[in-house]
Amino acid sequence: GSDVREAVIAFRADFQAAARQIDILADYKDVHDQLHSLQFHCYSPIVIDMRRLPDDDLAWESIANYEVTLQSILRDLEQVAERNRLPMSELSWVADVRIAQADVTQAIET
Repeated sequence: GSDVREAVIAFRADFQAAARQIDILADYKDVHDQLHSLQFHCYSPIVIDMRRLPDDDLAWESIANYEVTLQSILRDLEQVAERNRLPMSELSWVADVRIAQADVTQAIET
């Protein structure tokens, strides 16, 4: 009886540790996905459209759309950070994304 109980307890501990590691890995995957979206759906298109600014109204409309995407990406990154499974030192750059998003918003509004 006690051998089975000890084996179950050991298995439970191992399983819980594995589950925590899977959660951490999932957070890294989420960060990777958001960085991919940031690069291909915000940064690269903005760099291209900046060449047409400030006189091209269509470029400003495009940048406004990228800014909405940027808000969504930032929200998702902040949710990952709030889970507290990844070291905050590895996510300190999220503040830079927040500043960039505010800068894009300000550029659109002025």
